[in-house]
Amino acid sequence: MTNYVRVLTYILIFILPAAANLLEHGGSIIFAILVLFGIVAWLNRKSRPVFDRNEKIIMAAFAGYFFMCLIFFLANGLLREGMTLDWELDHESRLLGFIPIYYLLIHWTGMKKWVFWYGLAAGALCSVGYALIQAHMLASGNRITGPYNPIAFGNLTLVCAFMALSGIRYFYRRHPLLIIIPLLAVIGSILVAFLSGTRGTLFLIPILTLLFLIQLGSFKYTWIYRIIAILLILIPSVAYFQLSSVSVDDRLRDSLHDARQFFSGEREKLQGEEAYRLRVWTEGWKIYKKHPLFGAGKDQFIPELRKNTGLKAPHLHNMFLEFLVSYGILGPIALIAILFTPLTILIPTIRQHYNNPHMVDTAFSGLSLISAFLVFSLTTCIFYKNIFIAIYIILLATLFTIIKHEKCA
Repeated sequence: MTNYVRVLTYILIFILPAAANLLEHGGSIIFAILVLFGIVAWLNRKSRPVFDRNEKIIMAAFAGYFFMCLIFFLANGLLREGMTLDWELDHESRLLGFIPIYYLLIHWTGMKKWVFWYGLAAGALCSVGYALIQAHMLASGNRITGPYNPIAFGNLTLVCAFMALSGIRYFYRRHPLLIIIPLLAVIGSILVAFLSGTRGTLFLIPILTLLFLIQLGSFKYTWIYRIIAILLILIPSVAYFQLSSVSVDDRLRDSLHDARQFFSGEREKLQGEEAYRLRVWTEGWKIYKKHPLFGAGKDQFIPELRKNTGLKAPHLHNMFLEFLVSYGILGPIALIAILFTPLTILIPTIRQHYNNPHMVDTAFSGLSLISAFLVFSLTTCIFYKNIFIAIYIILLATLFTIIKHEKCA
């Protein structure tokens, strides 16, 4: 039984980057199966599981995130809505899935390195292939998209490719020619990012590139490799920026124009995407100032937001602001916890195991994941989307498992 679960777990994690980005509900299905496996593993345990201090801190952060949302949900339902409790914490409850999935990988199935590295690269390359086909079929100027929206498709392709790039030494040790796999994934993912018209890539690509350049400090011939890496990323970025049929340049200019008009006092006349977000953020901040300690309640501020702006905004397009308005000062703290507590494992791994290239590379891959999700959180309510939840939790649990087993080897 355990062998079948192990093999199926490896298959699911291998296909996750491609399935989540190309198939509607693909990430959610994989997430649900792994959570189920984790619960079964827990119920069939023969001894008390042992976790170190940092692992407990991270699991407590995910649990704390959910229970903070639950407490505020109950309080708002009982005190502000006249004893009405319509369940609204589907996404928040999914964050608890980190615990059974991590337990499954650590104490039952383990994790093969090739599953992690090849899965990331294969997922990015599959997304690149899909994007090229879709771009060829679409009329010039249309943005490519996956099963959800262009932003999710472009950003997730990019982060999976750069995470795979962190494993370039793993590919090289298997065979020197295999380094072409993560390199093609990154070059192709940059094209996908521009074809999707995602402006956030203009910030995300430099951040992920900088992380890789820092990682190259542990390589022989550091500066030669850094120069090569800069050229391999910079040249395609400039070329795609100039040649892409979906002009990120035009979208960026429109954003700057909207922002200037917005701050000059003409906000009511503007209909652009950037003006829309600026209006929503401004009104969200005003609502927070009315409820600074405990927030206005999850989704309870939406009617007021729509009344003040006339916009049918489903959320605030910024996860930190959304949680600040919903839960008061504790909201961003809970969000920061699930994004930053993983650093308690990743940064010490880099510092203390500098002579173990595979541990260092896996840790840098985790830093790329967290950095990308921090950037995503600034422009969208990222943990209200199942695709992001599945990618973040499963990949985080996977790379932690690899690091821990490498330490014990």
